[in-house]
Amino acid sequence: MELGGASLFSLEEGIYDVAGDKTFYPVREEDPPRPGALRVTVRPFLLITAGSITLLDTGLGSFAPTGWGELYENLQAHGVEPEDVSRVVLTHLHRDHAGGVVFEEDGLWRLAFPGAEYVVQRAEWEYALAHPGRGYPKPVLEALARSDQLRLLEGDVLLEEHLQVELIGGHTPGHQAVWIRGEHTSALLAGDVVGSLAGLERRFRAKYDWDPEGAYAWRSALLDRLRAHPDTIVLFYHGLRPVAARLRFHAGPKERLWEGVEL
Repeated sequence: MELGGASLFSLEEGIYDVAGDKTFYPVREEDPPRPGALRVTVRPFLLITAGSITLLDTGLGSFAPTGWGELYENLQAHGVEPEDVSRVVLTHLHRDHAGGVVFEEDGLWRLAFPGAEYVVQRAEWEYALAHPGRGYPKPVLEALARSDQLRLLEGDVLLEEHLQVELIGGHTPGHQAVWIRGEHTSALLAGDVVGSLAGLERRFRAKYDWDPEGAYAWRSALLDRLRAHPDTIVLFYHGLRPVAARLRFHAGPKERLWEGVEL
């Protein structure tokens, strides 16, 4: 999708059932659901502008069943090599969003994008360091800590013209949303706070959120903004379909309609 002089691509990494043990089981869309599991996609996004190449989250990457190579092949399909990536913006540091930050070579975990800065909220980084484990993978934290490429933010920041992050919390303490602002159309990636269209269509408080009430409040606030700016395209990291959508609002018992947008 072309957006204000930028090109935006979705990088599909597969469909998974996520059980209570937080294991990602690869499935086909037609497979029956696992009892008690949540069915999701894992979908980083690639943003290419005249001056930069930015990855918006990195998927499971090295922690996917197919390994880091799938992310590499997805980038190559768009003519991008790892060394071409100038920035990696991480909505948060959970394994399914930050797993592609590293790859293993000769028994060592290395940063996958040697020329990139890695953009994380300081609140997220500090919480992750205090809670390493399956949710926050140690190889990612250790590789970033050893490098001089980690850029820690404290709140909302304009990264470059038309690209802004906003600290929203909710799902994790330092969860951030990403805004891509074009001249006439903008796009929003809100990570796991709005992971799918259902996140906007249904009123819910999720047990998997660090702060369920905070995430609920942010979903409501973002929905109000989308109502005020109906041309905004919402990008869904975990939704099977649509990948992206504009919302359409009208009076009546069913307030929201949507139309899919192709990437």
